[in-house]
Amino acid sequence: MILVGLFQWWYSLGIVAFTARLKRMLLSTLDFFSVGILLKTLFNPFRQIVGVSANGSLAMQFRAFVDTVISRFIGMLIRLATLAIGLIAIFIQLIISALAIIVWALMPIIPLASLVMLFTNGAFLG
Repeated sequence: MILVGLFQWWYSLGIVAFTARLKRMLLSTLDFFSVGILLKTLFNPFRQIVGVSANGSLAMQFRAFVDTVISRFIGMLIRLATLAIGLIAIFIQLIISALAIIVWALMPIIPLASLVMLFTNGAFLG
């Protein structure tokens, strides 16, 4: 009776709770890397560093423009690197989560299969 209840919980509420935990972990990783915000601010200046005011001589305006372009380029490179690392981490986490769900589903069967192999001396394996 207890064994039947365990299997009922394992394959119903247990797997639902387990996948909900995996989903929360994935959402936490997405939040940590802020993928949406990084994409929205991809071309913003690095640490909001911009050139001095563009008022003044042509040389000052050109210097402010170059400073802003360089700051935006550095910001883009850093955000792209962060995005790449974040997407790799999310991909790895998805693979590990899928494997964890498969292991969760097979875990109760392993002792039963071990008992069958024990009593049949592994005869069904070949």
